[in-house]
Amino acid sequence: MLRVAIVVLCSICLMYSHDEIDAQSDTSDITNGKIAFASNRDGNYEIYTMASDGSDVQRLTFNEGGDFDPDWSPDGTKIAFSSQQDIVSDIIIMDSDGSNQINLTNNPDGGDLYPSWSPDGTKIAFSRTEGDSSDIYIINVDGSGLTKVVDGGGLVHNFMATWSPDGSELMYTTSDDIPRVSFTVTYIEKVHADGTSQTRPGAGGISTYGNLDWSPANNQVAFYDAGLHIVIYTMDDDLNNIKPVTSVPVNESQSHKNPSWSPDANRIAYEGKIFNQPGVSADSDIYVVDVATGQSTNITPNSIVCK
Repeated sequence: MLRVAIVVLCSICLMYSHDEIDAQSDTSDITNGKIAFASNRDGNYEIYTMASDGSDVQRLTFNEGGDFDPDWSPDGTKIAFSSQQDIVSDIIIMDSDGSNQINLTNNPDGGDLYPSWSPDGTKIAFSRTEGDSSDIYIINVDGSGLTKVVDGGGLVHNFMATWSPDGSELMYTTSDDIPRVSFTVTYIEKVHADGTSQTRPGAGGISTYGNLDWSPANNQVAFYDAGLHIVIYTMDDDLNNIKPVTSVPVNESQSHKNPSWSPDANRIAYEGKIFNQPGVSADSDIYVVDVATGQSTNITPNSIVCK
């Protein structure tokens, strides 16, 4: 089950490093930033970084199993990711150059996925699969203080938590089904970081795999909708004011997934696929979209990011 949950999607997880964005740069040009992503371009899923224009690609991990779900620390000096060996997956922390890899969770039963760094850099939220459900945990970055904040009760899958800008809340997706396909219907829920006041804002579910990203700069949350056209949306943190950010041209088949905000909330990086033939798998590229204009730029047009 763990292998299915991780691998069936050609997933690229993106995150801008917060400390390397030039605050004086033009909002349409983020060439001083870095993006971390997972890719199987070399035959196995590993963690890479690159400049925000797609240059200076660096491979950081060389593990026998797959490495996924990279997330920058707020100061940009470290990256957390999930690493899989056989069917066991743990949360790993490493320096931003790939050195000093430390297994944070050391879970003998496996199932630790989707790390999300708290805004103050002291904690990491993640999903842990236990039996027939997935729970949300928080752990200190030194490995202490493991705390379950959302309990699936053996029935519900809770996954892909993202922190509020002030670190007081977590937003995550929840589903009765294993979160392994794009068209799983999920609900969005919130919980205080201490595990209290679990709520479900809004009424209906959304057809998405999750990948919520709460902007560090405002109350906006990015996600992708897996409806007729799989595109990137933003919404307020109360689930109102939903707006599409990307679009698919008429008579084209595309998917836009895995959104990640820039620190200034002006841009969103995402995984994009263009399907030239019905039913034939397509390679993935990384795009950056200007939120105000909707203008997207493919920053990896000459390399296979995910195949």
